Amino acid sequence: MWSLQVHDFRNVPETPESRSVTEVSRETGINYQTIKNWIKKYETGTFDDVSTESCPRFLTAKEKYQLLFDAAGLKEDERGGFLRERGIHSEHLVIWDQELREMIEKKPDPKDQELKALRKKNKELEKELLRKEKALAEAAALLVLKKKLDALTKEHEDA
Repeated sequence: MWSLQVHDFRNVPETPESRSVTEVSRETGINYQTIKNWIKKYETGTFDDVSTESCPRFLTAKEKYQLLFDAAGLKEDERGGFLRERGIHSEHLVIWDQELREMIEKKPDPKDQELKALRKKNKELEKELLRKEKALAEAAALLVLKKKLDALTKEHEDA
């Protein structure tokens, strides 16, 4: 069954932007009490700031390679501590090793080169087409002006 949490809204803490925690909770979908706990931890200085830099998902290929290199030089019993310090699992090393090997072994595909050449040619053709469309529009404008001038001069001669 669904349960409704009742809060004392008389003493609602404010966020740095002067918005109530309740408002932020509704907006983000994060539980009211979770946000209050985060604020309390932040105010006491015990909030662990987990940045995306430490997340294995956001490491660059160079960083992954360095971690693989460092881990390879360790003994099996030392590797666990090394991985824990960096917040990664042994499976990450296996996956990264495979990814890096695939990047190294990947040969240029002739289809990729052909596609690149076709895209370049397409871009050049589009540029040329645009230039010709502009020239055609200019010629049409000049033709319209010439007809108007001829009509004006003919009317002037008739008069």
